[in-house]
Amino acid sequence: MQFMNNMTNTYDDIIRGINILMSSLRDEEKARMPRISDALNGLVNEIKIIKSKSEFIMNEMSIVEEKFKSFQNNIQDAFSQINTKFDEVLNLVFYIIFF
Repeated sequence: MQFMNNMTNTYDDIIRGINILMSSLRDEEKARMPRISDALNGLVNEIKIIKSKSEFIMNEMSIVEEKFKSFQNNIQDAFSQINTKFDEVLNLVFYIIFF
């Protein structure tokens, strides 16, 4: 989860940095360099898309991790039940043999 927060913050920092750069350009500079201005705006949009996809993937990974933990717990419960039944069988065998 911390990794996801770090990645989200990194994307936000990049976007914020580009926006600061864009806002620091005067209108006449933007007019003289429309391709650069458009490219920076396009870059911000692409980073937002990447951020969104990254968040989606991280959420999916969290779901898979939770399901895996649940599966592990189920396996541990099954082994515990097997051990309990095995102990009961041993006790019965012992009782049958010696009594």
